[in-house]
Amino acid sequence: MSIPNYCDVKYWNKRYREQSKTTFDWLEDFGSLKDYLLPLVSSESKVLIPGCGNSQLGELLYQKGTEKVFNVDFSESVIEIMSQAHRDKLRMKWEVMDVQSLSYPSEYFDLVLDKSTLDTLLCEVKPSAELALAQYFRVLRKGGKCLIVSFNEPETMLPLISQQTRTFTVTQTGSEAFPNYIYCLQKEAE
Repeated sequence: MSIPNYCDVKYWNKRYREQSKTTFDWLEDFGSLKDYLLPLVSSESKVLIPGCGNSQLGELLYQKGTEKVFNVDFSESVIEIMSQAHRDKLRMKWEVMDVQSLSYPSEYFDLVLDKSTLDTLLCEVKPSAELALAQYFRVLRKGGKCLIVSFNEPETMLPLISQQTRTFTVTQTGSEAFPNYIYCLQKEAE
């Protein structure tokens, strides 16, 4: 059995069409992240979820009162499926976009929430992950936070993170056998 090419949009379009009636959360779900996430947002926060896939994260944030949730993914299939499923949530956005070239203005978001999107890019090409993280920081307001949920250990992530900021924390979650990490990065106010 071969490993899928996670950077190939055809793989994701096919996968999401086959899973059109289900949702899936990589690594951690809202329940395991809410204690980290909810203190970072308010009803007025603008949140970007890059590589949103068919996760329930945006929907659950919306239900908790953070309605300005911008979900982006390069898969047209998943954006179409999810935007239809959540058409009643008027302030939540679903857009087809490459995380390496975000079309949002600089300093637009209060929080960027990456849940294994950088992991996917690191599986294929490290420069892609570097471009994506640089975009996250470009669209993040001064003093804003970037929460990265990853299976990559600090030895892998810290060189990438240190290119963008010196202000971050690392928390280990998951089980001892299958640990995950939460990297909370802050964009410095300068």
